[in-house]
Amino acid sequence: MSDNYYVFIIDTDSYSGNFERSMCAYLTGITDEYDRHEEYVDAYKQEMNVEEPYEHNEHILFMLGEHGETPCTSWSTPGWFHDGHGTHWHQDDKDLDQECIDAGNKYPSYQSVGIFMDRKPADEEIKILKERANKFQLLDNCDETIKVLGFRLIQRITTEVELPI
Repeated sequence: MSDNYYVFIIDTDSYSGNFERSMCAYLTGITDEYDRHEEYVDAYKQEMNVEEPYEHNEHILFMLGEHGETPCTSWSTPGWFHDGHGTHWHQDDKDLDQECIDAGNKYPSYQSVGIFMDRKPADEEIKILKERANKFQLLDNCDETIKVLGFRLIQRITTEVELPI
């Protein structure tokens, strides 16, 4: 596990907990040991013309998640919220936003997929990830229609400070 890492984030309009691992498998050819998604790994190998995805994506980092080590996770989407009862909305929807705030039911909405990396991806790698994410949203294999809204790259930096005791 790395204390400093990058996260390539794909923002969507749908709850990403339903598809984050299949999207990661399609984008990178890499999955965790519990959720293989072989059809997406096979599609990656065929479309990218590689025999082993890890040789092409050796910078993918596995982080400890809810079910063990994983190369991806659901990520909160800026400006999007949910009420805890299945209603999702954007902060620009002022009426619904105020109604949920008044009811005490406003929580971050996890509609993004974050893929962990041990280094900043090169421009060409980012281009490929974006292209594959845009293709993934068109696949019929998903239980719901997914629309990619955008992309982000963040860097997580851990700082250690010794405090006097």
